[in-house]
Amino acid sequence: MKEQAKKRALLLLNGELPTPEEIREESVGYEFLVSADGASDILWQAGVIPDLIVGDLDSISKKARRIFEEKSVRFLRFSPEKDKTDGHLAVETLIEEGMKEIFVYGAMGGRWDQSLGNLGLLSQALKHDIDLVFLSSNNRMTCKKPGKYIFPYRRGWYFSLLAYSDRVEEIDLKGARYELRQAVIKKGDTIGISNEYRGDIKLSFKKGDLLIIESRFDRH
Repeated sequence: MKEQAKKRALLLLNGELPTPEEIREESVGYEFLVSADGASDILWQAGVIPDLIVGDLDSISKKARRIFEEKSVRFLRFSPEKDKTDGHLAVETLIEEGMKEIFVYGAMGGRWDQSLGNLGLLSQALKHDIDLVFLSSNNRMTCKKPGKYIFPYRRGWYFSLLAYSDRVEEIDLKGARYELRQAVIKKGDTIGISNEYRGDIKLSFKKGDLLIIESRFDRH
């Protein structure tokens, strides 16, 4: 039986966002497009219509809101006095919608408290076996459970590993400039930062949760 394709969603939060032109290009190929409150403005600027806007609607511009209402975009409004951030509510909504891969722009940058809170959402995704990937113009970040993974070669990108749980054990890393064999990375260790691709990277580990961060650099 042919494996069913994973349902993919693109989510925009109100942190550091790419240009409207980049958003226009990156918004293609997803089953579901969601923005959280003020992040909806960049979709309006890009001429892209979301499927859903989530939040307390205190930071979306009046013009963007009016246009999206005229386009019959669905709004999921919450009280400003709530126990979860707009990003948290948006991720929960996408999980309820059956999304298995959620790609997020704007999770990092801007307010530090919001950025750190968004990092906590990675654990929520792991609990539901959801691939949650944070994106910017020059970075990709995700969190993985124990297993075996392959990351296709990215010329001009760093490849970094950080412990998300207290410790990650029996890490094997091949295809990078600095390879690892049965390594342990503890929370707070920086040994896994600024590695580089030498080809496709093969990663495996047997205990803990691991942050994988890919970052573009300018070397030619």
